[in-house]
Parts: sequence; C-alpha cells; structure tokens
Amino acid sequence: MGIMKKDNRMKAIDAFEELEQVKNKDFKEKFKSHIKNIPMYIYTNGLISTLAFIFKKAKIYKKEQKGEEEKSYLKIYEIIKSYLKYYEEIEGEKEQLLKNLLNLSSSDYRKISLRLINYLEYVVKFSEAMLNSDENTEGGQNG
Repeated sequence: MGIMKKDNRMKAIDAFEELEQVKNKDFKEKFKSHIKNIPMYIYTNGLISTLAFIFKKAKIYKKEQKGEEEKSYLKIYEIIKSYLKYYEEIEGEKEQLLKNLLNLSSSDYRKISLRLINYLEYVVKFSEAMLNSDENTEGGQNG
C-alpha cells in the first residue's frame, strides 16, 4: 500500500506541475473547460479514440498558427504523452503513439486507460483550483 500511495502522490505532484505551466497562459480558460471532459471521453470512447479527437481539435497536423482552442488541446496531448512515457513506458509521437497503444493487449490497454483517467482526475481538480477566471490573487479573499 505504501507504493500505491507514493505513486499517487507522484502523480499529484506531476499534475500540479503541469498546471503551474498553464496558469499564466492565454488558453487557460479553454484548457480548464476541455480537460474536465477528457477522463470521461477516455472512459466512454477509449484512449485511442480520445487521442484521435485531441489530434483533430489541436490541429496537430496543420502548420497554421494555433488559437486558444488548439493550444489547449495541444497541452492536453502533451500531458497525456508525458504521462504515458513516464508512468507506462509507452513512447511515440502522434501516429507512433497510437500504434504503440494499438499493440497492447486488451488487458494492458484497459489498465493503462484507467490509470491515466486517475491521473487526469488530478489535473482536472488542480485546474478547477488553480485556473481561476479572475486574476490569480494571493490570499484570494475580498474584504
């Protein structure tokens, strides 16, 4: 049980650090809105389908300048890719990442998907706490 607690604590720390990178970005509101749906998308549609959806929304294959919408989905892709590399030892960019996931056994695919959902729940919780629509203020109380 100690290993599990340590693993969850590390995931929470990593999720917090990811949000530290987002909190001062112009796309933070879009990110907060989009990230909250991703765990359910993975649960309902599967990780591979969700990644394909994220690729489309992030316009990953287009060289054009990206707006807030695309930047937020690109950050979500980067978070998922980083998680898969660090925690699950699954690497790859774009199609290679999808191929690596497709080559997993059904059992491994389900386990990895559920662990990723668990990790993304931390990201969602931290985004709700850290990405305020108002300016991030120290103390946060009006009075």
